Amino acid sequence: MWQRALLWAQEEVRQRPGDAFAWFNLGTDLVAQGEFEEAAAAYDQARMIGLPWRMLWYQFGPFQAYYETGRYEELIALADATIAVTSDVEELFYWKGLGLQAMGDSTGALRAFQRAVSLNPGYAEAADALASIGE
Repeated sequence: MWQRALLWAQEEVRQRPGDAFAWFNLGTDLVAQGEFEEAAAAYDQARMIGLPWRMLWYQFGPFQAYYETGRYEELIALADATIAVTSDVEELFYWKGLGLQAMGDSTGALRAFQRAVSLNPGYAEAADALASIGE
């Protein structure tokens, strides 16, 4: 399924190279394939062209791509910029926490994971991340 979606997304980008949504879709399909470097590059292109911030309220592929490629500062900056527009999306705090943790800021990570869990007590990944740093 993802291979077909990837081929479709690549064709979309070829036909409409100025379409941010086409690049975002390509990034999403590449994340699903585990191709994080290429995904991050596709998301970079989508962001450069311009995306509405609401894109990152419901789709978190860019955060995973940046995390998996070690682009933690960019992940945190993107999370912060999105949180500035909407502060009630638990996944934003989860990904920010992962970035902070990867950079050695366990206090900041702890706060981010706590906020994620406070927004959604059933968010297992955030609860596990919180437990992993001793809370």
